[in-house]
Amino acid sequence: MAPRPLRQALAVLFDISGIAIALWLALVLRFGEVPVGGGDFLSIFVVALLAAGAVFFIGRLYRSLIRAMAPIGFLVIGAGMVSAAVAVATLEAVPWDVAASFAAFGTLFLAVTRLVIRSLVTGGASMASHPVIIYGAGESGRRLVGALFGSSELRPVAFVDDSAALKGAYISGLAVHLPESLPKLLARHGVSTVVLAMPSVLRGRRREILRSLGELGVAVRTLPDIGDLVAGKANVEDLRGIDISDVLGRDAVEARTDLLSARIAGQSVMVTGAGGSIGSELCRQIILNKPRRLVLFEISEVSLYQIDAELRQRLADMGAQVEVVSVLGDVRDTKRLESTMKAFQVKTAYHAAAYKHVPIVEENVLEGLNNNVFGTLSAAQAASRSGVEYFILISTDKAVNPTNVMGASKRLAELVLQALQGEYRGITFSMVRFGNVLGSSGSVVPLFESQSRKGGPV
Repeated sequence: MAPRPLRQALAVLFDISGIAIALWLALVLRFGEVPVGGGDFLSIFVVALLAAGAVFFIGRLYRSLIRAMAPIGFLVIGAGMVSAAVAVATLEAVPWDVAASFAAFGTLFLAVTRLVIRSLVTGGASMASHPVIIYGAGESGRRLVGALFGSSELRPVAFVDDSAALKGAYISGLAVHLPESLPKLLARHGVSTVVLAMPSVLRGRRREILRSLGELGVAVRTLPDIGDLVAGKANVEDLRGIDISDVLGRDAVEARTDLLSARIAGQSVMVTGAGGSIGSELCRQIILNKPRRLVLFEISEVSLYQIDAELRQRLADMGAQVEVVSVLGDVRDTKRLESTMKAFQVKTAYHAAAYKHVPIVEENVLEGLNNNVFGTLSAAQAASRSGVEYFILISTDKAVNPTNVMGASKRLAELVLQALQGEYRGITFSMVRFGNVLGSSGSVVPLFESQSRKGGPV
């Protein structure tokens, strides 16, 4: 495919030729020949070209490709040719009937040829493509329509928007309807997919919309990042299914970077269980806050290798200078922990090493208690003897009135830290209780996503 500037230049040359042909044809049909000299014809042509070109430029006719041209583009062509006809009639004294013919021929020529070219480029796919309704008539929805007109898969047929002020309006040639009209629209156009184009809507409202669409039995797809779509980094074919986070009943809470970096920036930090789902995410967040050193402590060689390689690549991409140290070891090995913490002068330790899958721990009670309780005791004692200033236990909400062995083991681990706080000075023990972590190992999210792909129920 030719570069975009070349295609734009070819479109401009094509329109110049089309305007010249339309003007010549209008004059010939009226007078039987061009009734003025070559110089006069050139003067009329230049006036027409400048008038039409000004409207085309203001209407941004050449900002979109022919195959992705929205209906508004054809209106711009018509307006440009009308302006050119008025200009030649008033400035060059061309008869009004000739000017009208010129406008009609020009509009027809430029519009029809664009339709033919678009049909050839898309292989007639626009009529055979999958009809979709766009939910959201804001800026994102409007840009999406322009992109979808060049898609070989999806064909927008209508807008749906919550705003009553937009009801009955036409945007890019598509009517805007209220959500109550969705059942009729689905039946009328044979639509089975709705594209959600509301990236800034609050998560609570998004959940309500998804629930209502789910009751209608339609597939829901959502927009890629609109910046990527406009910049060409994403295509309309990249419209994704609904992410599980989209159906949460609350809005995301932004983390406070000042609190995150307080015990990390410029320090030597250690994470036990660094290769686990929660430990590895801790490591990713820690390097963003620029510690001097990050010590990865992990019992699994494979997991340790994977997180080590990932973090080094991330640091290289960031251009950040953080020393990454990978240490194989068991958190129940107090001497191994103590020697590691002393050798690398650890000041802050995050203890994320634990068995956390409820049914597995339920079937392996002694090993679960040994790792979660005595592993925490071992790590905390090693930290107390090694100059560590802050020790943070990653606990769970299941430690509250525990009803299973895993929750009970984490509650015991919390009690261990509370007991040690009174025994050791110079170190601060703290703990944080995590709820269900989206996307973590053993999370219910993959199950939800699988059920959603199969059409439910979730």
